[in-house]
Amino acid sequence: MRRAILVCLGMAALPAYGQTPNCSDSRTIELVKRIFGQAIERRVAGMPQAKDVAAGIMSRSSVTVQSIRTVRIDEKIDKHFCQGVMELELSPRSIATLGTPKGQALLAQGFDTRSVRIAGNKVAQDIRFTSQMIDDGNQHFAELGGFQGLAELAFRFTAPEVAEQLSPKR
Repeated sequence: MRRAILVCLGMAALPAYGQTPNCSDSRTIELVKRIFGQAIERRVAGMPQAKDVAAGIMSRSSVTVQSIRTVRIDEKIDKHFCQGVMELELSPRSIATLGTPKGQALLAQGFDTRSVRIAGNKVAQDIRFTSQMIDDGNQHFAELGGFQGLAELAFRFTAPEVAEQLSPKR
């Protein structure tokens, strides 16, 4: 079976350090979270009030990266290859919806969502990411993969809740 890997890229300006932030560095983790937020923004594009919906999803879905490991370092290009677990704490309403037959069917049908683990009000998925400085040494570059199931769940189960709250009361 072929496995599709989606990679999202992100960059952040940093003072010239000359050395790449390691896998567990707060700058690397913040960049990984920002890439996840950008994936949410792409999912809601085209919806009414898309920016507000994306911001609402991110404010209702606490994102953490845990169990961070450095898999290897390519010293020639100073690139760190990392693994970890991305965890999303969802709202009680989103978790309740996830427990319905429709929610369970969504988890089972998608390749990306099958590897999502649920524990209480949290969903988690193993991720892969890299950390590297670009050639000029002034910007931090990261690639993130393996998080699409979490982005899909956050979109499917939290976007309707956010959109409902943003729509004018009748």
